[in-house]
Amino acid sequence: MKKILITIFAIGILLSPIFISRQNAISNLKRNSSSCTIEKVTVIWFQLSPHWKITCSYANNSKHDVVLDIFGNFEAG
Repeated sequence: MKKILITIFAIGILLSPIFISRQNAISNLKRNSSSCTIEKVTVIWFQLSPHWKITCSYANNSKHDVVLDIFGNFEAG
């Protein structure tokens, strides 16, 4: 039982930067595009690292997909 708890704790420590980076990426997107309303965030894997595909909608009813890497950098869209 103790080994299982240690394993779960270790996995949590390893995955926590991914979730923190996701929040940083979304914050960067909101800061750079004040008119963007985030509709959906999807995790995609590219070159063995998580990326976030974020679908934004704008006031004129247009939509745009933005892909951010783990550091919050814009990759493609």
